[in-house]
Amino acid sequence: MIASWSFACLGVALQAFIPWDWPLWHSAAATLNTDVAGTWSLNPTATLNHLPKLIMYGLVGWLGFALGQNPHDAKRCCWGLGVAGVGYALYGIILYGLDAPYTLNLPKQAYFNDLTGPFINRNSMATYLAIISLLGAGLTLHHARYRLWLKAGLTVTGTCITTTALLLTHSRAGVVCFLITLFIGALLLCFSPAYRPWRQWLIGGIILIISLLLLTLAVTPAEHIARFILLSDDLTLRLHIFTTTWHGINATFPWGTGLGTFADVFPSFRHEELAFNTWKRITQAHNTYLELLLELGALAGLIFLSYALLLGQCLRGVLCRRQHTVYPFVACLSAIMAALHAVVDFSLEIPAIALTLCFLLGIGVAQSRSRQEHNA
Repeated sequence: MIASWSFACLGVALQAFIPWDWPLWHSAAATLNTDVAGTWSLNPTATLNHLPKLIMYGLVGWLGFALGQNPHDAKRCCWGLGVAGVGYALYGIILYGLDAPYTLNLPKQAYFNDLTGPFINRNSMATYLAIISLLGAGLTLHHARYRLWLKAGLTVTGTCITTTALLLTHSRAGVVCFLITLFIGALLLCFSPAYRPWRQWLIGGIILIISLLLLTLAVTPAEHIARFILLSDDLTLRLHIFTTTWHGINATFPWGTGLGTFADVFPSFRHEELAFNTWKRITQAHNTYLELLLELGALAGLIFLSYALLLGQCLRGVLCRRQHTVYPFVACLSAIMAALHAVVDFSLEIPAIALTLCFLLGIGVAQSRSRQEHNA
């Protein structure tokens, strides 16, 4: 995990300095009527600006791993994240209730009827709240298992607040990914040795959730379901973005155009039949996987590998550990939630979300093995 992430950071650094003969550099030289020293990255400044964030995510993950070695410290860290998340949720609910047209000290540019809290984008807020809600649900199960009813009551209250705020974001993708993750979490607990005595209740809960969803679908008007699923113009635009980004990947793979260069290179692959005023606003691919493949090429595989190894280690902790299972469980579900939402949006590119996720993954990996295994 450390090696793959380190090689990815090294590769990104090299993108900003290695000379490269991209056709776009020739176009720039012809336009400026002067020689241009081309590099691997088509925007080396943007690549160097994004590199510290990539390094920081790894360091925060390592910090979570170091603090998570002791289960008591891991609990304090999770409680700290949970309290902060509830605070952000309450802040968002208050602004939503006041119909305030601003976020922090900035006026809102969009999402006037949606809860965004301290975030600009409602989908980013939804992803963050979903992670905090999953954290609260995991801590509630942990406290209930050990009959710590006062703490369980506090975490239930906090989870209700963050889940309410999540629904008020009106983020369709955020809510759907959250429900899918909850379903996966219930299935995982059915196979966890720590919660084996609760298996019949968990299966009953899964059946109840499915029944409620089917009942909701049965009584919901067809036009509302169509609006929720199809997303009309928004879905059409995103499919065009995905297709165009894929064309760019085919043209630049396996080298990539440089981390942070999507907004610069995307217009080169856009469809000419679409109006330019539609495309000039697009700065993200709304799919983190496609965006990384375009910018990093084969180097993106190292980041995907690191993420998969972290998720796999946390999954191992859920399925094998009998004590302190809550930490790898919460980390695993948070990673699944973020990975699902990354298919349709760029929430993982928001530092607040990425840092929270990396910290939780570090704690989850630290608690995925027992002390006896660590000492061995």
